[in-house]
Amino acid sequence: CHGVDIRDFDSNQMKRILGFNNILVVGDSVTDRFVTGVRNALSDGDPSISCPHCNSCTGHDSESNVIFSGKDYLFRLVNVRNDYVRVTSSFLFDLPEKVNIDLRDWLHPLEAYNISILILNRGLHIEANWRVIRELHMTFTYLVKNYPNVFIIYRNTPPGVMKHHLYFDSPPLTEPQDRTIMPYLWGILHDQNELIRKMIEEEFPSILYLDVESPSQYLVHRHDDEVHVCQWGDAPHKIWIHLLYNSLLLINEVSNANEKDEDKVWI
Repeated sequence: CHGVDIRDFDSNQMKRILGFNNILVVGDSVTDRFVTGVRNALSDGDPSISCPHCNSCTGHDSESNVIFSGKDYLFRLVNVRNDYVRVTSSFLFDLPEKVNIDLRDWLHPLEAYNISILILNRGLHIEANWRVIRELHMTFTYLVKNYPNVFIIYRNTPPGVMKHHLYFDSPPLTEPQDRTIMPYLWGILHDQNELIRKMIEEEFPSILYLDVESPSQYLVHRHDDEVHVCQWGDAPHKIWIHLLYNSLLLINEVSNANEKDEDKVWI
């Protein structure tokens, strides 16, 4: 989004530009919260969810399927949890050592619901750079080859908030957190995001890389732990939804311009 004006979120406009394009979002439990925010934003224009601290938790689901219908739009927003966005069961050789990893099938809904837009995120179940790059490369290769008409967005991963209990209802940080003292290997996420971005730009140019790490690094938020946040004020997920909305607007504008020369849908 460098050099691009960020426009205010407009629920009705987002539904119009989505039109008749079904969406599938795949990722970990943080992505589940993100999808809850998107669902709320599309429902009533408020990209926010609550958490236990707020006494009115709307929760989040590891699988969801919601239909939005109106005069000029009809689409599904589908969410499936798969912490590693792996595409085949042959990738599960190390599952016994990762008992808390959720790897649900998302290729079936990809086909069953005629998905047009696929949003992926590798999440905060951190592994070594070489393994993450290898597995994402396999996933991207498989998708680009077998689903050439699906528009793919890869959302990168920001770290959680250290000592989160100290920042309840706090203003933005004045400087980013110190990566050298982050727990849970969060400190490697920035470099890992950069490796993923470089791979996408060099080998998978049809995939849109959505950078949410950069605008999130100064933000604190209400939450029930270091990573599972709710979205009051300018909390991270609200910013992520604004960036997704602006990305779709830009893609729509470029596609509409191309329609003068080509007979094709916007995405």
